[in-house]
Amino acid sequence: MTVGLRGHGVALHRDGATVEPNRSWRRDGDVDGGGGVVAMEVRVARVHDPRTARDGYRVLVDRLWPRGISKAAADLDEWCREVAPSAPLRQWYGHVPDRFPEFRQRYRTELSTGDAATAVERLRRAGSGRGRC
Repeated sequence: MTVGLRGHGVALHRDGATVEPNRSWRRDGDVDGGGGVVAMEVRVARVHDPRTARDGYRVLVDRLWPRGISKAAADLDEWCREVAPSAPLRQWYGHVPDRFPEFRQRYRTELSTGDAATAVERLRRAGSGRGRC
């Protein structure tokens, strides 16, 4: 699964792991519904980056559509606004590095409730090949 970002940033997985842009993160050991083990790789890339053969399911995680790129040019499988940090959380964080540990905790809380939790589960299913979102 590739997670697209409008600019430079960090993707935060539900369990708190972070992935820097243009890097990969692999999670082994998730158990699927059939008792098997699922390995899922999450890669973070800029939304302006062209699709590659490695991309798999491409998702934009942001509340706002990025400037300068059409939806057709982005070549996404999904735009998942619900998983992006809320506006109040983003405004509080303000890209102040010292706030990142608390931002991460607050964001994890957001991802575990309501529409965000539902969207995270749909993305997990899509990323593991068990269905589209």
